[in-house]
Amino acid sequence: MKLKDTLLKTNKKQVYAFYQKIWEYPKAYEAVTRNDIYRNIISLYKEDPELILSLCSMEEIHILQKLLEENVKKQENGYIDYLLFTNLQNNFLIYLNNGEYAIYEDLVNYVKMAMNLLDEKAYAIEDVMDSVLIGLARVYNAISLNDVMALLQ
Repeated sequence: MKLKDTLLKTNKKQVYAFYQKIWEYPKAYEAVTRNDIYRNIISLYKEDPELILSLCSMEEIHILQKLLEENVKKQENGYIDYLLFTNLQNNFLIYLNNGEYAIYEDLVNYVKMAMNLLDEKAYAIEDVMDSVLIGLARVYNAISLNDVMALLQ
């Protein structure tokens, strides 16, 4: 299956939201078609395949690496796995067909290029830092700043 086919079938608001996420200066909603968005996505990935890595956590990158070797059957492995696969689908990197996840045919080469550029150690450190910052933001929303500072000491 190709990404283009999925984008043409998917609700334009959802496709446009993804376009806004990755495109620095997106065109107005009314001024862009799903075909335009597809061409822009492909050109972005061609110019900078590392953009694919920036859309993924380390766990999602490992899923993509596995999907480069073979399709993965959908399993009920818990909420975390569900979130990882859902995020990859929402970022239009993978699709589910007949109970198996796969990378879109027209993205396989860009995913391979991204994997070749991956510095796993540096990326894993950055991923952990992001997780810590998200955790601190969640804690800050639940308790006062003074209590957060006391926990950190």
